[in-house]
Amino acid sequence: QLEATLDADGAAHRDTEAALRKKKERIEAELTAMQDKFDHDVADYERKIAEVKEKMAAEKDELRGLQEHFAKVDANEKRKNDETATLEAFKQRVRQAEQVLADAATCIQKIVRGKQLRAFIKQLMNKKGKKGGGKGGGKGKKGKK
Repeated sequence: QLEATLDADGAAHRDTEAALRKKKERIEAELTAMQDKFDHDVADYERKIAEVKEKMAAEKDELRGLQEHFAKVDANEKRKNDETATLEAFKQRVRQAEQVLADAATCIQKIVRGKQLRAFIKQLMNKKGKKGGGKGGGKGKKGKK
């Protein structure tokens, strides 16, 4: 009876062991599949990271080129603005100089026209004095020094 029990228990244990071995092999196969999938996913991510790094390097180069270009553009614009400001200051100085000359010409014209008018008036006075025997000789008031 002990042998029969031992044989029955041995058979049951063998069946259990076989079932557990199958379960172990299935779990190992699933684990291997998961590891393979993980390795594949990691390889994809590494490839994508490398692509992103390459794009980033290319964009950094493009950015550097654009920064240099726009620095030149900004420098040219600043130089242009400086030249415009200098030219405008020069034009303002020219306008001021022309205004000084115009004012001086106006003063000279006033003086000349004043002298011409006084000479003309004096001439008229002399003619008037000669015709009518007039008052005075056209030399102005007496007694004033």
